[in-house]
Amino acid sequence: MGMSHWASAVPLGLAAVVLSPLYAASADIRSALNKGGGVIVSIVGEIAPGDANAFATTVKQANGAGKFVASIRLNSEGGNLLEAVKLADAVRFGKMATNVGRDATCASACFLVFAAGNTKFANYDAKIGVHGASDEYGKETVQTGAATVSMARIAKELGVPSEIIGRMVVTPPDEMVWLTPQDLQSMGTTMVGKPNQTQTAVTGPVSQVPPDQSQIPPVPSSGRAEPTPTLVSGHPQFANGKLEACELEYYTAIQDFDYRQGGLTAVLGSVSVRMGKRDLGGLIKLVLKDWNASDQTFSEPPRPFSVGFVANNGMSIIAPDTILNSEDISGKLAVYSLAKLPSMMKEIMSGSISLSFRREDGAMDVIVPIDLSSPEEVGGEHSQKALDNFVKCLSILTHEVRDSDQ
Repeated sequence: MGMSHWASAVPLGLAAVVLSPLYAASADIRSALNKGGGVIVSIVGEIAPGDANAFATTVKQANGAGKFVASIRLNSEGGNLLEAVKLADAVRFGKMATNVGRDATCASACFLVFAAGNTKFANYDAKIGVHGASDEYGKETVQTGAATVSMARIAKELGVPSEIIGRMVVTPPDEMVWLTPQDLQSMGTTMVGKPNQTQTAVTGPVSQVPPDQSQIPPVPSSGRAEPTPTLVSGHPQFANGKLEACELEYYTAIQDFDYRQGGLTAVLGSVSVRMGKRDLGGLIKLVLKDWNASDQTFSEPPRPFSVGFVANNGMSIIAPDTILNSEDISGKLAVYSLAKLPSMMKEIMSGSISLSFRREDGAMDVIVPIDLSSPEEVGGEHSQKALDNFVKCLSILTHEVRDSDQ
């Protein structure tokens, strides 16, 4: 089997990139006749180097006997990514159907083979999952990050919806997103068997839900709200089946000495890079909620006059191109053009993010640091993990912009 156009497009050294499990023996590849006289090839076990050649040999033997390979049955938890890419290319070229049967699993690298099917079938009791790539030791590196991006591009060519690709990109290799029947049907899969009423959209430890902003902030038994650690969540946003934005949502609380004599103010919102009509742009959302110690409630103050992104260790503020009112009565939106994104991204990538707001025209700027050391136990997800998810999402969004320009 020659090198496919997909396999030649993935990063060098991909042979060492795996999608779990870490240690893979060759898959068991066998063939059998179906009732119509066609050949069914089963691929069971971990995908390993050499499996694509073994599969090609099986197909040639069937063709040599005057038979066509009608369907591929899959039951694999993953394995070598490059080998899976070669298998997917062969399945696509041969216009073969793919099938994940009852109680079978097709996860990680196996998902690309399944997605390559000319027609796709899955039992309601099957498990089909996606996540990002790792090296042979289960670690994420610069190379595996590039491999995940390449894998996402291949999945896109195979017609996998952006919603699924987004989950693939932001899910670490030691976690798994299990696709629902609705997810599978969105990529043209025919579901067979009886629906499982207890099946849920996502299982495993992956978290892609922003912090619960309705409970802000916790008030101790003393009745006095204290400054809390920053909660950060990183996740993609979709519109009409396409990746639209990569977003970091945040919630923190500060003591406002400039306007409220040290009173507590909750600050929440998001920092995102979004797809515009022609180019990428930045958007900051900032909402204020003032804590009233007298009655122990939060109130909605007037909208801030302005919002900005702080750069150069707090020495300067990157002014937005446009300031708009948000849907929140105490919120503001700051819109940034593509030209200002590099300076903003430099600060984000360093892990030091600060925003600013003014309550009144001509007043002082209040600086709001977004702490990237909050542990997972305080709620949401670890801030560094959220930032990693944001960066992965941004890689896909950037590639989509480049593709649209071609």
